[in-house]
Amino acid sequence: MTFQKDVCVVCLEPISNPVCTECHLKEVASWMKDRGINFFVMNILLKKIQRTAITEDLVDNSKCILCGEEIITNCSYCFFLRAAYALLEMNFPNKFIKDFLETFNYSLGHSDYEVHFSQ
Repeated sequence: MTFQKDVCVVCLEPISNPVCTECHLKEVASWMKDRGINFFVMNILLKKIQRTAITEDLVDNSKCILCGEEIITNCSYCFFLRAAYALLEMNFPNKFIKDFLETFNYSLGHSDYEVHFSQ
């Protein structure tokens, strides 16, 4: 399957912040380190998020504006929403998930993040 240039393969919206999965993972790692999350837990979470990243055959998509290496397949919104669900699946406290969503609020062109917390 091929997709149009500069469009997220998940939501099909234009990618306005072309940052690759690897660079986003570095941002998430930095966020976790700043909050004192255990290194072992951090590695498990980063691998979990990386496995959820979607890569497809692309037609002439843009390269990452940070590293210039990776081709962009997901918009930042979809990447960070998947990452938030990974935090939720690993039973992170709701306060961490809310902080994560506030820190990585890339909802450009999308409605607000909709993560459903357990009570």
